[in-house]
Amino acid sequence: MKINEKLKELITTYDGQDIDLCYYVFEALNEVDVRESSIGLKFFFEEIRTNVTDKSLKLETKVSQEELNQYHKMYGKYINELLNVLVKKAHLNAWATSDFYDTLWTTLKEDSLLENVKSYAFAILCFAQSPLLPYVELDKPVEMDNDKFSTLIRDQMQSVQKELFRNIAYYDLPYKTLTKSYINIQHYASIYFNNPAGKSIGLQNAIQILNLDQDKSYHNALNDAYYTAQVFIRIYNPSIVPDVYMYTTVKSSSSKRNNKKQINYDKLFAEFAKILQRDLTKEEKKIIDLAYKMGKTNQFLTESTIYKKR
Repeated sequence: MKINEKLKELITTYDGQDIDLCYYVFEALNEVDVRESSIGLKFFFEEIRTNVTDKSLKLETKVSQEELNQYHKMYGKYINELLNVLVKKAHLNAWATSDFYDTLWTTLKEDSLLENVKSYAFAILCFAQSPLLPYVELDKPVEMDNDKFSTLIRDQMQSVQKELFRNIAYYDLPYKTLTKSYINIQHYASIYFNNPAGKSIGLQNAIQILNLDQDKSYHNALNDAYYTAQVFIRIYNPSIVPDVYMYTTVKSSSSKRNNKKQINYDKLFAEFAKILQRDLTKEEKKIIDLAYKMGKTNQFLTESTIYKKR
């Protein structure tokens, strides 16, 4: 059985704790050669968040909750920082995806601090919970205060929203009453904790820094939502306001995937700067962006009644 097929079977059938899944994943990766291991690692991080398990395969408990808590204290910050450094280096040097996962697997296996299968499994668990994975290739390094990076973050958040609405439509659930407002809590948390430019804080790190109870497992939709709410309660301030996502199920029959039109923000903002005869602030750009997208939805158009002469 090829490594990806074996991992696919694990991901879609396992019944147990995430740390135990990662234990079995590491064992499977460790049985094949280095190249196959890095391919499998990439596959696992890309598939784990999008697949649903039918819980037909009961996993044996390999790591107790007490051991997991101990690993969090011993290795949590170190492993997350290790991943941050690797991703930053990969982006600075424009690594291909295959190069990144080759290095990630080699670094994991050669780390002298990780001494047994349980510690390797914990590292894979931390990687899987990180927003930095799956790895995304970038043409050049970007910074948090760079408009292109802000656009990237905004597009990622809207991609999450779009996927949510797609799933709701697929299962024929009502979506018109679903709120269109959202807050990128990770972005505001990164600012709150004074993270370096271009570096977002992970949920687990935020919980640890705030010294909150970690009595629930991570990488679980309900538990992660609970932890996120706890973080938001503690970092909230009145300047945090929601963004708006507009979803439409209407698609043009003549539209082609490779001809998708995108907003040219540079020209859009330049036009307003020309009208105002000054540079725009970040808040003004945000308002213009929102107003432009809201205008495209035609939600504020009203029908006028025209009386014809008889």
